[in-house]
Amino acid sequence: MTISGADTGVDKESDSGSDARSDSGAGRTETPATEVAKPSFGKTLGSPALLLASGFVSGLSPVAPGTAGSLVTIPLAWWLIGLGTPQLLAATSIIFLLGVWSSGIAGKAWGKVDHGAIVIDEVAGQLLTFAVPLVLVPGFSPDSAFLLAGFVLFRLFDIVKPWPARYFDLHCKNAWGVMLDDIAAGLMAGIVLMPLVLLS
Repeated sequence: MTISGADTGVDKESDSGSDARSDSGAGRTETPATEVAKPSFGKTLGSPALLLASGFVSGLSPVAPGTAGSLVTIPLAWWLIGLGTPQLLAATSIIFLLGVWSSGIAGKAWGKVDHGAIVIDEVAGQLLTFAVPLVLVPGFSPDSAFLLAGFVLFRLFDIVKPWPARYFDLHCKNAWGVMLDDIAAGLMAGIVLMPLVLLS
């Protein structure tokens, strides 16, 4: 997403790939126990888990990887919407579970639980954003405006992280937390997207 916002946590759009902090009072640099790695294209392609976690390498984008992950989800979402709402919900659920598995492996491989290159959580959250209105308003026919509004709203909620997304982001430092904060953002974005559906 190219929308930017402040966050008390470390946002994927501004993640520099390092957790080292400077202690200005003591003049020392605190180095994390596990070094944060910069994912390589080759190794990511060679691992099914890393490939999934990175949103098929979209998360390796040097600029706004979270936005990149959401963008590559749009064609997938459009295809799934064409198949039907049950298929969209099923795919979202499967991707969520695969995300818990793959993000856990990627977090260990790259040295950070919610590494910026992990964007499968954005994929699941973006799909849920589109799924919510389609479940609540059966028969609605999505168009490009629906996709654009859903994309923008999800990116906004994913960056700002209102409760409960912020709770998962700050307090669940594991693969479940990685996925659940974006699921919460997607749910809220989908609800806010409802007026566009109802006015169509």
